[in-house]
Amino acid sequence: ARIAYLSSDLVLSVQPTLQTDSLFSKQLRQLSAGNVRGVVSQRVPEVRSLRQNEDPLLSAFQPLQSGHRVAITASSAVLLSSIPYLYRLASYPIVIHVSLDSAPFPDYSVISSIRQCGFSFLHSETLQEAQDIALTAHSLAVKSGKGVIHFFDATNSRDDNQIAAEDPELVKKILDLEGVQQAQVPSNAPHSLYANSGRVPTIVEEDLGDRSEGGLSASQVSLPSKISTANENSSIASSRSDSGSDGAPTSSSATTVEPLTVRPVDASDIFQITSKIWDMLSQLVGRQYHAIEYTGPDNAKAAIFVFGSTGVFVDVLEDPASKADFADVGLITARLYRPWVGSQISRAIPKSIERIAVLEQVRKTTRWGPAFLDLLSSLSQPTDSGRAPQLVGYRLGYIEPSTSRQALRGIFQNLSSDSPIQNLQVGSEKIPEEVSSSINTATQRQPEAENAYMKILNQLFSTRLYVANQLGSANAGVSSTIASTPEYGFGSLIARIEGRQSFIHEVAEAAKSNAFTTESPKNWLSRWALNAADPVKANSLSADVISRLDVDGSSLARKLLQSKQFFSKESQWLIGSDAWAYDLGNSGVHHVLASGANVNMLIIDSQPYSERAAADATRRKKDIGLYAMNFGNAYVASVAVYGSYTQVLQAMAEADQFDGPSVVLAYLPYNNNNNKEDESPLTILQETKKAVDLGYWPLYRWNPKNAEKGEPNFALDSERIKRELEEFLRRDNQLTQLMKRHPQFSANLSESYGTEVRALQKRAAKDSYDKLLEGLFGAPLTILFASDNGNGENLAKRLGNRGKARGLKTMVMAMDDYPIEDLATEENVVFITSTAGQGEFPQNGRALWEVVKNSGDLDLSSIHYSVFALGDSHYWPRKEDKIYYNKPGKDLDARVSFLGGKKLTDIGLGDDQDPDAFQTGYQEWEPRLWRALGVDKIEGLPEEPPPLTNEDMKIQSNYLRGTIAEGLLDESTGAISASDQQLTKFHGTYMQDDRDVRDERKAQGLEPAYSFMIRCRLPGGVATPKQWLQMDAISSAHGNETMKLTTRQTFQFHGVVKGKLRSAMQAINQALMTTIAACGDVNRNVMCSSLPELSYYHKEVHAISKRISDHLLPATTAYHEIWLKDDKDAKIQVAGNASWIMNPSMDLLICPENSKLPLPSPHTTTLMFTPTISV
Repeated sequence: ARIAYLSSDLVLSVQPTLQTDSLFSKQLRQLSAGNVRGVVSQRVPEVRSLRQNEDPLLSAFQPLQSGHRVAITASSAVLLSSIPYLYRLASYPIVIHVSLDSAPFPDYSVISSIRQCGFSFLHSETLQEAQDIALTAHSLAVKSGKGVIHFFDATNSRDDNQIAAEDPELVKKILDLEGVQQAQVPSNAPHSLYANSGRVPTIVEEDLGDRSEGGLSASQVSLPSKISTANENSSIASSRSDSGSDGAPTSSSATTVEPLTVRPVDASDIFQITSKIWDMLSQLVGRQYHAIEYTGPDNAKAAIFVFGSTGVFVDVLEDPASKADFADVGLITARLYRPWVGSQISRAIPKSIERIAVLEQVRKTTRWGPAFLDLLSSLSQPTDSGRAPQLVGYRLGYIEPSTSRQALRGIFQNLSSDSPIQNLQVGSEKIPEEVSSSINTATQRQPEAENAYMKILNQLFSTRLYVANQLGSANAGVSSTIASTPEYGFGSLIARIEGRQSFIHEVAEAAKSNAFTTESPKNWLSRWALNAADPVKANSLSADVISRLDVDGSSLARKLLQSKQFFSKESQWLIGSDAWAYDLGNSGVHHVLASGANVNMLIIDSQPYSERAAADATRRKKDIGLYAMNFGNAYVASVAVYGSYTQVLQAMAEADQFDGPSVVLAYLPYNNNNNKEDESPLTILQETKKAVDLGYWPLYRWNPKNAEKGEPNFALDSERIKRELEEFLRRDNQLTQLMKRHPQFSANLSESYGTEVRALQKRAAKDSYDKLLEGLFGAPLTILFASDNGNGENLAKRLGNRGKARGLKTMVMAMDDYPIEDLATEENVVFITSTAGQGEFPQNGRALWEVVKNSGDLDLSSIHYSVFALGDSHYWPRKEDKIYYNKPGKDLDARVSFLGGKKLTDIGLGDDQDPDAFQTGYQEWEPRLWRALGVDKIEGLPEEPPPLTNEDMKIQSNYLRGTIAEGLLDESTGAISASDQQLTKFHGTYMQDDRDVRDERKAQGLEPAYSFMIRCRLPGGVATPKQWLQMDAISSAHGNETMKLTTRQTFQFHGVVKGKLRSAMQAINQALMTTIAACGDVNRNVMCSSLPELSYYHKEVHAISKRISDHLLPATTAYHEIWLKDDKDAKIQVAGNASWIMNPSMDLLICPENSKLPLPSPHTTTLMFTPTISV
């Protein structure tokens, strides 16, 4: 890891998961965190962590093509799945350090499986060798321009002593920094990610002499790695003279300098460059390495060639006690495994060797191992002694150190026999558990956050659930890494499905058989066979069937019980990740869809919306949902457990019921930075809300079989969708209720030409018919609203429902949620806006207004529009402030008209001062809109329920109780329900939110910052000094440290959160004050003008005002039940005298809004101004 870091600009650290460290990742993070500089450049190398299941080698192409030095650290588990990339990476100077997977024990067949991919392969065993060979690998990659794989078995050196860190100056000398800089020059050829770029590593030499004798000096090796087409490659291979003329200038007649020759790098070049590097290393540190290494006496008669871990044999051969038994035995290893330099083997070993035991630590897949065949091809020619050494192959397994001498003795006994046995197994195929537990290996682990979906699957399907590729499942003879892959899981599911079909056939035959002891099993088996495809009936019968077979005890019953798991109709699932989205052709998605099998896939996408821009731009994910829907035979759903839990349940249940492939795309964003995969639920909730609200992750369900039932195929469960999905739906006409009853999808090319032509004719006729019927829907109508208190939003939604009833295609959306770039493409648009502040737009309409107001090139000439504005003409009493009345709506109307919009009808103005408030203006404006759209004379409109008014809420509130008490206990939100917001006014409190942080919290995926205002009911505005201090303390302890004195002659508190609302009410009551009926459509207070110089008269008037105030209180005890009960349910009443007797002077339901009652004191001519009842 240290060498890779120092010798590279970028290190790709491949890990099982981002939380599970690999053999290299911990040290790489330490070096990066310490800002240790590399030797290649002056900057700190970048370390990028990648999961091994998301095509990690694909991330190397872009930096390599940009001229960066790249190294990869990984386990051998990633190599086989990366074979398509290895063949192309071999043409770049990249180094891959591979630690062989030690479960159950290191398997070198992974290395032999990829030996033909074009890489150079170097092998090390001890810690010191790993350091030296890693340095060799980086230098070889630079000087040859080809990829190098350095592989080793970490368990072989786990008992080695620590070694000194390499000298940076040594690294610089071995790497040859000048050559590194030359290799870093990016090519001008076009870059490609998936296709072969045609890069050919080349070498420049001055003399085409015999390269087998001498070799190239360091100065003669350079890296103009030529980019050429396939035709150019063939010409290079066939004619080196042409390559020389193309790659270097032609010598003139006046010079005697030989022309430089450019040719592709071949095996002999790799061998010579490697030998030069090792010679330099030997001169600098005294350690010598060779391509083929031999250890033993010069007159040995036998030797062992080990393709695997040699540590256990080296210890035996070096043991003085064993020298008598193995005095004439040698050990051969291949330090340079590829390219295979067969000519060097006969030179490296003594001529006296007659027999060689070839030990290969690989799984047996063929009769002869790959190393055996390599040696056979190299040593087939007779030597100076007259004949070639005899080769005997062995399969090498795990050998205990205590039995290694015995194992080696057995190898040579078989080797020295007259007819040795080939392919003997040496050692155990499995590592003992006590040894396995002592080895620290990185294992795959499911991120904790993803357990949410697994819990849902378990809760939905319980014992029916079967996850084919679940981590930790028992699979004999297959590694856990392979068993957890989707490809393996899909294969096992197909086998399980076929096995159950065969079992059903066996049961049907058994039901006709007379081999049972009793008749009971036959009857139950018949019932089960008839319902085997129905999960509910089959599973309900399975327990009874199994119990009858247990009791029967016959041989046929025992045979059926051996496969009793098939009696249950399982819900079969494959669990995958967003790594499947990078190359759908190679992933399990395509295989499942193409098979048409009844298999369910749950694909978890973990990329947060906030990180989408930071993702590797060269590795764009495909949309699996669109891919599956275009395939045409699959159920597809896009869900988010933190977006809509019920939709997840519905989608998984529908996927299980669907007869065919099902794809459920599940969103679970967690931050990949800092190797974190366990985010807090709040962070995941925020990221999910962003993605869903902005349309990055739409929630939908697609069932292609719904058309057979006359239902729409597509169901959108969120408000926004991506443009690609919208285009797909528009193309297949899935956004209307008029859908094809019998959809035909051409998912393969097996049909004849005639059937294809007939299908096209039917499709054309159907499309024409759909267009005709779509015209019956009427014109589209987009309704955009801006609202703070909900009036504008409710009005827009009601208008949308009425438009649908009249046959229009309506869409209702907040202005800021609407994509402004689509505005010019609309046909009919209605804007509904309230008025906020000094004639400003509400919060959720300001962004759209800013764009419309400031845009100079926005062309709205194609749209028809109308505006309805809501305001209060008396909200601003000054004459010069009258311009603020409905200013947002008037400004928007003028601006859209200026940009070319055509009016459907003149602007409508709703005034709260009209007899029916804004409804007066609205009832005049809406009919004009329907006339302009041509839908004013529609008959048979459904009767619309009357709107829910405050009076209705009060009637249904059980004497102002509602659900206030339950809402206070709900800790999931800082708000209360809409009806309770009206009812709490009668209890003296309003719900508010902080508008200044509304946009910020919305961007963070949080709800508005809700709080409550509390107002005291204080007849005459009289309070004692002690009460003043108590009020001040309440504002600090329960509110935002603000106490206001209002024109209503009372105290008012702000910023009280819901959790402190009840305690604040109780504190006010303990101060001998109350808040009951301080707000709402009741008498809010009885005001009394103060008269300090005539305190006697003021005292009398105050007493009268208090009596009147008590008399006008609401006739209910709900206030005391909700706010003033103690923990023992005993009511503590200190102030406030509400009773059960109905108020005789004023009915609760018809009391004028905001009524205050002023009482002037005698001997004064000052009257208090209040919009109220005066006495």
